[in-house]
Amino acid sequence: MELLLFCVSSFPSVYAERWSANLMNTPMLRGALEQFGFKEETYAPQLSLLNRFGKGREVAQASLWLASDQSSYVTGTTLHVDAGYTNR
Repeated sequence: MELLLFCVSSFPSVYAERWSANLMNTPMLRGALEQFGFKEETYAPQLSLLNRFGKGREVAQASLWLASDQSSYVTGTTLHVDAGYTNR
């Protein structure tokens, strides 16, 4: 995926970005936590510097920003919407 992003973004006037998200607070995640006996308070800090799971709205806002004119100087990169997980 990184190579594709690099190749596409190397063309003039072509903007190519992507976002990468961590665990999102969804019914599926809640079910898995319950099934295996985990609680968000103890599990989320292992994966998030903010000690919580992400919200779908937070990823949507990042996607909207990437699609807007406000990100017009951004290309060929990945926006990590992961509460700092990749910086650990």
